[in-house]
Amino acid sequence: MNKDPKRAAIFSSSSHIQDCRVYAIREGYTIVTELLEEASDTTPERQSIQALFTAVQEGTFDAVLIPSLHMLSNESETVARIIVTLEGYGVRCISIAQNILLGGEVGTFMNMIAAIRTKVAEIERERLTARRRAGRRQYSN
Repeated sequence: MNKDPKRAAIFSSSSHIQDCRVYAIREGYTIVTELLEEASDTTPERQSIQALFTAVQEGTFDAVLIPSLHMLSNESETVARIIVTLEGYGVRCISIAQNILLGGEVGTFMNMIAAIRTKVAEIERERLTARRRAGRRQYSN
């Protein structure tokens, strides 16, 4: 029973790249490339995402390992578009911190579910932050 080796690219900041490497080894992936994301820009037009898309087109890997979905963008709609683009090339996106496998057999439906969950969490964080700020203002006056 000889399986093809699992090939992965890592798309991460330098502060999380080691986590992705450990995950790759544990899950049996061969790392074929590492793309570092250091910019605070989260648009799909940024240089690092364009480099990822270029690497995907070369067909040298089957999965992209990311620390979390926020590595792709802070906007859930943009995350979903990036994942759908990767999926179009037959490349799955794996969020190691959130333990989410996107693409491949899981399909676009799961991508949308993950994007919705990310957006809900984002909204909840914003609401909690706003309530904390309001409470601080109330007690500081």
